[in-house]
Parts: sequence; structure tokens; C-alpha cells
Amino acid sequence: MNIFKNKLFMIGGSSSMAVVVLSGSLYYSLLLRPKMIASSFISEAESNFTKEKEDFSALSSIVSNWDEISKGDIDKKEEDLKRIKNDFLDAKNKLDKLTPSLELKDTYENLKRFSEKGAEVSENLYTIASYFKKTEEAVKAFNGLNTDSSSLDQVTQLVMDFKSVSQTALTELEKVEAPKLLINLDKDYKDLLRQYISSADALSSAINDKNEKKIESVGNESDAAVEAIDKQIDEDLETFKENSKFDQAILVMQGFEKSIEENLGNLKAKYKI
Repeated sequence: MNIFKNKLFMIGGSSSMAVVVLSGSLYYSLLLRPKMIASSFISEAESNFTKEKEDFSALSSIVSNWDEISKGDIDKKEEDLKRIKNDFLDAKNKLDKLTPSLELKDTYENLKRFSEKGAEVSENLYTIASYFKKTEEAVKAFNGLNTDSSSLDQVTQLVMDFKSVSQTALTELEKVEAPKLLINLDKDYKDLLRQYISSADALSSAINDKNEKKIESVGNESDAAVEAIDKQIDEDLETFKENSKFDQAILVMQGFEKSIEENLGNLKAKYKI
């Protein structure tokens, strides 16, 4: 009888141990392991996402203030855009090394699309900023012209210098490959420089002939031509803003940003992280 009781006790004890082991295994596989995976993923994702959100804010600011991209310290803008692009690419590369669980798949995909779009937008903006930097360098010699023209000799010299600077600027600008979005603007910049050269030639001829009426006529015609090209450049800029689709890209990224924040918030709430 005692032997029977002992065997029964042993069987009951083994069953209890099995239940404990099974319960522990189920707890780990169903609760603890998913939480550990989610926690690790969230930690990595939030670290990159926080930096990307700051970068996205900078991109949004540039797109909403287009005139600023061609003004101020363009070297700094280029440097910032290059860094921003690298931030997005770095985040994407880190994501590429992960194999998300089914539960994390949606968040993972939104993070990846956000990074890819950010890299694309910053690269395109960098190309545009680089173009404006090169055009600025091409025409900066205009700022050094001596515009003192109190005598005919000074006027003659100014016209010659103006033509020389225009020719140099045009030569330099023709070395620059304009982004596809700025082809028309690039053409009109070059047309403006050609008009400067043409006006300088006509004005030099009038000065040599000492024909005051012709000098005045050339000046008026030149002013009208330059004004027309300036107006066309303004229209080109407006067309560029409309056709660039950067506004749409920013809206797409805003959608990804909102979804990611919601996804991460839900995961943290679920696992009490």
C-alpha cells in the first residue's frame, strides 16, 4: 500500500513539474519573447525615428520656403541636405538588416518607406541647392563691377567690363548640368546673360559713334529685354514650384510619420514598455 502511495505521489509530482515547465514555456513563447522582440525593435526604431523626424522637419521647412534655397549660405544648405540624406539612408540600411515578426511588419514597412522617401527628397533638394550654388558662383563677378560712370570713359569701361563678366558667367553656367526640373529656368538664365552681352555690344557701338539718341534707344531696348526675361524667370520658378511635387512628397511623409507614431504607441501600450 505504501509502495502504491509512493508511486502515486511520484506520478503526481512529475505531472506538477510538467505543468510548471509547460506553463513557463508557454509564458516565454506567448508573452515574454514577443515582448522582448517588440522592446528591442522599438528601442532601435525610436532612436532612428527621432533623428529622422528632426530631419523631416528641416525638409518641410525648405519646401515651404522655396526662395530660401537659393539665398543665404548655400554651402551650409548643401552640407545639411547631404547629412539629412545620409541619416535617412543609415536608418534604411539598419532596417534592411532586420527580419520583422508578423506583428511588427506594418510598423517596419512604414519606417522603411519613410526613410526611403526622406532620402529621395533630400537628394533632389541637394541637387537643386547645388545648381543654385553654381549659378551664384557663375554670376558673382557682377558684384565687383565698378558702376561709377560720371564720365564717358568710365561708362565705356563699365560696358566692356559688364560684357566680359557676362561672357565669363555664361561660359561657367554652360558647364553646369541643370536638374530636369530646372531646365527652363536654366535656359532663361543663359538667355539673360546673352542679352547682357548683346546689349553691351550695341551700347559700345553707340558710344563709339557718340550717338546719344542711339545710346538712349539701346538702353531702353536692353531694359525692356532684361525685364521680359526676368519676368519669364519668375514664371519659371512658379512653374517649378507647381511641378516639383515636393509638396506631395511631404504629405506622403507626414502620413508615414503619423502611422509610425500610432504603431509604436500601440506596441508600447500592449507590452507596457
